[in-house]
Amino acid sequence: VGDADRTNFYADIVGEYTAQLVVTNDVGVSSEPCIATLTAEPSQDLWVEMYWVHSGDDMDLHLVKSGGSLWGGADCNWQNCVGRGLDWGVSGDSADDPSLDIDDIGGAGPENINIFSPTDPSFDVHVHDYPGSTYSGGNDVTVNIYMLGELEWSDTRTISGEDSMTHFATINWDDKTVTSQ
Repeated sequence: VGDADRTNFYADIVGEYTAQLVVTNDVGVSSEPCIATLTAEPSQDLWVEMYWVHSGDDMDLHLVKSGGSLWGGADCNWQNCVGRGLDWGVSGDSADDPSLDIDDIGGAGPENINIFSPTDPSFDVHVHDYPGSTYSGGNDVTVNIYMLGELEWSDTRTISGEDSMTHFATINWDDKTVTSQ
């Protein structure tokens, strides 16, 4: 499309992106397509991403470190973890701190929480269906967990019920494994 300017493209989900450019001159002659592929890979050792099907349903990603509980200082979420707001692991060392890098409120995601170099032995991943959304039906939510740049676990679950909290997975960082219920 002639107005498909993508100068501000941002790869917000891990994967491959393909762009194609065809140029048409003033007399209507088109060039052969020029195709470029971009592979977006996690740069952090732990990368947890989430997206969902129906927009208008504010799903929130939570990453809770070992021994912690939801909604406290051991829970990285939209309230306290934007831009490395929590100091986990070694005090003052930001490499082991979580960061909620993308928080999508009105769309269908993604959201992601990342840690450059985790030091905690385990983490729990939860999804909160934030109350007051315009969409209130069942919504298929996908969580992908990447460790050391590789997809280690993925699951999609239907979440319904405003203000519900769903446990998706437990990450054992020491063993580099993921389990779910």
